[in-house]
Amino acid sequence: MGPVASPITTQGQDLRDLQQQITEAVAVHFDEGAAPRRIRVHFVHASYWPTADLKPAQTITFKVRAFGTTEGEEIWDFGDGTPKVTAKSDGNVKPLSLDGYVAVTHAFTKPGDYLVRVERGNARGQKAIAHLHVHVGR
Repeated sequence: MGPVASPITTQGQDLRDLQQQITEAVAVHFDEGAAPRRIRVHFVHASYWPTADLKPAQTITFKVRAFGTTEGEEIWDFGDGTPKVTAKSDGNVKPLSLDGYVAVTHAFTKPGDYLVRVERGNARGQKAIAHLHVHVGR
């Protein structure tokens, strides 16, 4: 049996509980019946603002923060054919610090639905990826 990650639930948890659950570890089972091995994971949290009534050429602020690694940098792909943008968040060096997120701005030139992708790798070559759906009206 291949690796199976334990699920992470968010219902009924505050931010500190969720952060603790995610940054501690997840159980990965390599063989059926074998004891789980605990590993540290990394992930990214991404968001944007404003989120409603977006128009072409409007500047949108995108924020991201990595958790579980300080290696690498975030790479943004806005899904509209523009060049990728890089930035580097703090990797959650100071937990729950408001300045740990890094911000970039972008403006879409045409109306439409865009799937924005941001990723950050670590020294083992693993990538943490987040996607944001952005709707730009007329």
